[in-house]
Amino acid sequence: AAGRWPGASALRGQARRTASPNSGWPMGALALLLGRRLGKPGVYVLNEGHPVPAAADVPRALRWCGRVVGALAAMAALVGLAWLWGGALSLGGGRA
Repeated sequence: AAGRWPGASALRGQARRTASPNSGWPMGALALLLGRRLGKPGVYVLNEGHPVPAAADVPRALRWCGRVVGALAAMAALVGLAWLWGGALSLGGGRA
C-alpha cells in the first residue's frame, strides 16, 4: 500500500534496476512510498505493476522529500552542535 514502508529488501531490489549506483536508491524509495511506477522508457522501470504517477501525486511526493530533507538537516545540526560542544562525537582520539 502506498505510504507504508515495504522494507529494505524491497528498496534494494528497486535500486538495482538502474545503471546508476546512486540514483536508484532515492527513486526506488519514492516509487515504493507512493505506490507508483517510475522509469526511463527503454532503460528501467521501478515498482513495475503499479500505476504511473499523476499530478495528484506531486504534493505527496514533495511532502516525503521535505521529510527527508528535514531529517537530514536535523542530523547535520546535531553533529554540528556536538562538534561545537567539544567533540562529543570524538572518533577515539583526544584533543592535541
